[in-house]
Amino acid sequence: MNTPVRSSIGTPLLLFATTLFTGAFLLFQIQPLIAKYILPWFGGSPSVWTTCVLLFQLLLFAGYGYAHLALKHFSPRAQTTLHIVLLMVGIATLPVVPSAHWKLESAGDPTWRILVLLALSTGLPYLLVASTGPLLQAWLTHLSPRASPYRLFALSNLASLSALISYPVLIEPFFSRYTQAIVWSVGYSIFAIFCAGCALVYRKACVPIRPVDSQSSHGSATTFTRLLWILLPACGTLILLATTNKICQEVAVIPFLWILPLALYLLTFVIAFDSPLWYRRGFFFWLLPVAIAGVALMLLLGQGASISLQLATYCGTLFICCLICHGELARLKPQPAQLTGYYLNLCAGGALGGLFVAVIAPLIFTSYFEFPLGLLLTVVLAAAILVSDKTSRLYNGKSGGAWVTLIILYMLLGYLLVAAHVGTADKIVAASRSFYGALAVVSRDEDKPQLHYNLFRHGSITHGIQFTDKELRDKPTTYFGPTSGVGLAFEHFATSPRKVGIVGLGAGTLAAYGRAGDRFRFYEINPHVLDFAQTYFTFLKDSPAQLEHVLGDARLSLEREADQHFDLLVLDAFNGDAIPMHLLTKEAFELYRRHLKADGVVAVHITNHYLDLRPVIQGAGEYLGLKWRFVLDEHDENSSVYTSEWMLLCGDEKWLGSLVAGKLVGPSKSGARLWTDDRTGLFPVLR
Repeated sequence: MNTPVRSSIGTPLLLFATTLFTGAFLLFQIQPLIAKYILPWFGGSPSVWTTCVLLFQLLLFAGYGYAHLALKHFSPRAQTTLHIVLLMVGIATLPVVPSAHWKLESAGDPTWRILVLLALSTGLPYLLVASTGPLLQAWLTHLSPRASPYRLFALSNLASLSALISYPVLIEPFFSRYTQAIVWSVGYSIFAIFCAGCALVYRKACVPIRPVDSQSSHGSATTFTRLLWILLPACGTLILLATTNKICQEVAVIPFLWILPLALYLLTFVIAFDSPLWYRRGFFFWLLPVAIAGVALMLLLGQGASISLQLATYCGTLFICCLICHGELARLKPQPAQLTGYYLNLCAGGALGGLFVAVIAPLIFTSYFEFPLGLLLTVVLAAAILVSDKTSRLYNGKSGGAWVTLIILYMLLGYLLVAAHVGTADKIVAASRSFYGALAVVSRDEDKPQLHYNLFRHGSITHGIQFTDKELRDKPTTYFGPTSGVGLAFEHFATSPRKVGIVGLGAGTLAAYGRAGDRFRFYEINPHVLDFAQTYFTFLKDSPAQLEHVLGDARLSLEREADQHFDLLVLDAFNGDAIPMHLLTKEAFELYRRHLKADGVVAVHITNHYLDLRPVIQGAGEYLGLKWRFVLDEHDENSSVYTSEWMLLCGDEKWLGSLVAGKLVGPSKSGARLWTDDRTGLFPVLR
């Protein structure tokens, strides 16, 4: 067996630690950077981030696999030579700037397109940065056997955490996406030099006899232990992505809401692997049912709970579950000689968790059921650990009374959690899920024929209702009543045939305003929405207007089209369910203005429980030189017309001034805020 010999100059621990820190920082700095870069190209869906995380998990697994095979089968000289060559090839692939020709060109699931795009633009540099952790930890263990590689693992996770925290605070607000990509590429080049230096130090200090044998004289792990090496990180990743999906669905798809859960996830790695003193099994196992009960309560309250309370509950539960998974994973860590195999299994689990959420769950679930499923899986794994661990008081079924109590408690919590996720006992007429979200059509008041209606729901948000009674079914409902902002805009163009563009189809309610001679052009990214609107609602079929449907992201579709000369452009995509931020930026409004007649009106629906988007629309209006008005239309809760908020933009100040005074509200106290594709701000517009 090869016995590396320490050189007389000692081990340059500082060089190894600096390289590990730099590599881990770059590893997690590029994730929000690239996701933000491509988000406007794929509809602004939370699934864009989920798919990005999946690809990075797969590349991480590939990087750890490369490190494992290199250490197992190559001599130190061969390892270092190969790695230095690959690092230089990685520099040749820079910069990591995605090509715009990958923009989504048609409707459909873009998961594989995103994966290929990311693999081609960031694949090799990311893989090499990912392989740094296990490679350098193994090299350092050979150079200095007394050094703990797992403390270095904690250090690398601390660096990753620093990268995530710095992105929304120091990077995103001050640098464009292109500049960020260039700076990251320069950082990779510096990292490659550091890493090559580590490789040369390792080569100089080692006397190779034959390839390193990764098997330890202390024996290999059991099959059950290896299974836990995979299942525990898989569960942690599943909960991470499911929680991220949950909070992004309710607010917006922005880096901060990606980074917060991921930062907590990484923090649990730091805590678990830094010292065994930090993770106390008994304490966190008892916190788990409290956390699950809190989640069930938030699901039951829905939008009745404040966004801060929901974020605290969901992120706190994520932290507890991930600390249990990673704390138990740290308890099972092997001798350093099996280090790369351990890390490889860990990454395989993470990739499986990401694959389940990003690819499998949308195929087998019609809702985001992976969220409660991840919590229940944590309970199952915790029980399996208590049964199998000889140090546990509940080992092998001991303390039968305690087990019965725990089983009853968790069965009740499980039932409560699933019941809260499913919601009320409404009759579900149809349901589907895709890359762009979960849809359902619900039947209400079936015992009252005149009041019976179908409700179209996207996630937890109502996107339209229609009465089935013939006298009522063509009546505009929900946020689109005659006295709403969009109703007033239609009234403004009542005397002539109108050409109307509508971003966001929903149930097709706005088609009820169509008249003979009108042309309505609907832009809808989700093909399932069009199917539901045509199958379960009749607004489209009943409208006398000429209707056109454009499937695909509205902004990309408008970019490719000739000027449409709309009298009225309605933007109805911001009243919940992960608002597409890329439709609210300066670049987007420049596009809307191009497609609008000189005297045209832009009507923006901004009814939202969590965000006050008035400053953003005001900023865009002022940038374009358009006047604006905020229209608040309040109705009784028992009415089929909901309370709604609209912003109207146009150049006709006289018409805006003639609107009903009681419906007008002045500018937001926070003032106008112009968003761009590079810079958006969530906190100033939180309610």
